[in-house]
Amino acid sequence: MKIDSILKALQEQQRDEKRQGEFMDLPNETLIEIAKKLTSTKDISNLAQTNKRAQGLFKPALDSIAVNMLLEHVVHGEQDEAEKLIKKRPDLLTLRGDITDYSGRTFKNITPFEYALWALDRHMWEIMLKALPDNKNGYEIKQQLFQQYKVHMRSEGVHYLFEGKSYQEKHYDFALKDKLHEYLTFTFLNHQELTNHWIKEVGGAQRMVPCYIAKEYGRSDRSFDPTPQFKEEQLPKNLYFYNQARGKPEAWFSLSSSRLGFNFGIFRGDWDKAYGVQYVDRGSATLDWQALSALCKKNTLEFNELGQRLKSELEQASQKRPPAI
Repeated sequence: MKIDSILKALQEQQRDEKRQGEFMDLPNETLIEIAKKLTSTKDISNLAQTNKRAQGLFKPALDSIAVNMLLEHVVHGEQDEAEKLIKKRPDLLTLRGDITDYSGRTFKNITPFEYALWALDRHMWEIMLKALPDNKNGYEIKQQLFQQYKVHMRSEGVHYLFEGKSYQEKHYDFALKDKLHEYLTFTFLNHQELTNHWIKEVGGAQRMVPCYIAKEYGRSDRSFDPTPQFKEEQLPKNLYFYNQARGKPEAWFSLSSSRLGFNFGIFRGDWDKAYGVQYVDRGSATLDWQALSALCKKNTLEFNELGQRLKSELEQASQKRPPAI
């Protein structure tokens, strides 16, 4: 009985191997189309492990899924998830993918590091650099990131699509800061014009901020008064504000259903949390403008200094023999 079971198992294995061989005899184009129908990274990974041909054929699909996953974490400000994935696959920082942010901007053929540069998200690029392994592989990836930075500085920046129009920017323009300044300085004919500017212009610009700016608004450990120095190494995970009209917390980036920019703008100032309000006096709004100005200044300065810092770190590392992987 035991011998019969062994023979049966061997026969089943032979049939499986035959079916596997017949499957892998299909043309590359057919196999790739099959892989596109798979929605699970695990399924594609299992397919890639079939044999050496499959590994070469499906690796690009796996890389594409992985880099788009990292881009999603980066664009959504999910620092812990991004760090975990980078430590597992640091090479993803050198790969390109497509991503649409919460505001509706679609970035095509962009690396995670390039997005962080565009957003002026210093917390995210610090996470990326710190997550690199201290070995030859990490050194080579940092070299590629330095090259990305140099190209970014020499060019007009990154390209994205928004509402059918094409844009090219070196970095996020902090339009919110400018709209707040207009709110403080423009001459309005009446209170209704002032309210409209707060809701439509300030609130509209708040719909377009990168995630880290919304997180600065939502901090529980400090307000915008006094003006923060923005030296914290960690950002909170909070992306919520308190909707005063509805009397409940709401997510900043539920933009498909949010009335931000239509019924209210978000104010922080010296209050205990960020509030969605229909109007705020100019004196209080000054606190938000000063905070956004300070944040823009700090992140822009660190963005401009990042190239020299990367160059120095690479030069220091080159004087040592990079550790073996």
